[in-house]
Amino acid sequence: MQSNVGSKRMTHINPKEFFRRISVAAGISLGYSLTLGAIASLYFTLSPNANTNTTFQENLTAFKSMSLRDLWIMGIIPVALLVSGTAALIVTPFTAWALRAGSRNILVYGSILWIALVAYIIFPPPLNGEFYWGGMIILSIAGLLIIGFIPSRPKT
Repeated sequence: MQSNVGSKRMTHINPKEFFRRISVAAGISLGYSLTLGAIASLYFTLSPNANTNTTFQENLTAFKSMSLRDLWIMGIIPVALLVSGTAALIVTPFTAWALRAGSRNILVYGSILWIALVAYIIFPPPLNGEFYWGGMIILSIAGLLIIGFIPSRPKT
């Protein structure tokens, strides 16, 4: 019986390729997370508030008069950046893993996943009718794992 200990069966990982894949994955994760965070913060800023009995139209009118500085001071932009950045850090390893099937899969199926996540923001699941960041991260990871298992199509 032969032992595989010390055998050369493991493939060598090229450090440049590894760094490139991680960099691309971090960029994709950060880009998707920041756009989703911006959409979520705008949606929650404009959504009707049950406590003040304001409508969407009244909130939109008030939002139009705000500047970026107002949104920064109110904490909307910093919170969106913090949550989006944290989500990007959590999702980046899964994005790097999904890139093993090819960047074309991420472009095609990642866009579909992004649209599904926007739908999750706008139409929260009917469990409690509220948005949950953890659910969005879990949905992202599940989608990236599925994308990683989809074989890449040959270029035609």
